[in-house]
Amino acid sequence: MLDSFILVSSVDRPIGCVIADVPTWKNMPIISHWTKLIRCVYINRSNTREGIKSIIEASENILDGHSMAIFPEGDLTWMKDPNALVSDFRAGALKIAYKAKCPIVPLVIKNSKDTYEGYQPVGKITSMPVEVEFLDPIYDHIDNPKLKSTILSESIKNNMIKKIEEFRNRF
Repeated sequence: MLDSFILVSSVDRPIGCVIADVPTWKNMPIISHWTKLIRCVYINRSNTREGIKSIIEASENILDGHSMAIFPEGDLTWMKDPNALVSDFRAGALKIAYKAKCPIVPLVIKNSKDTYEGYQPVGKITSMPVEVEFLDPIYDHIDNPKLKSTILSESIKNNMIKKIEEFRNRF
């Protein structure tokens, strides 16, 4: 629930996020204004046509020089599988980068699982140290536009898991 806030607060420039198009986020007074300021894009996951419009909007933001973040799992990992380090990616998550022909910069947010208790926006926030690590940029989809996004997403997911495991093994 807090990963987008953690990410945005850890970099020195605005980053818009792709957010599920649900009333919860759109109607929260402070959050709704903040998401407009940083050019977040709401994506309707149940309507393909609307989802494509959101992918186009996010890729246009990138082409305009604005960074965009997407959390390709599409939900809280620990809600899907409490033992997973990273959930499976949603099929269209990488389409924005394909369309914008921009590099993908994977990242992992380490130690954030216990920062928030609850599933809805109203929950308990616990202060604790978290670490954001940016992995090497990926250009494979630019070099080979026919590369299937499912293959690329699996590779990215595995690299993310490896980084999280390295972090856990250090502590």
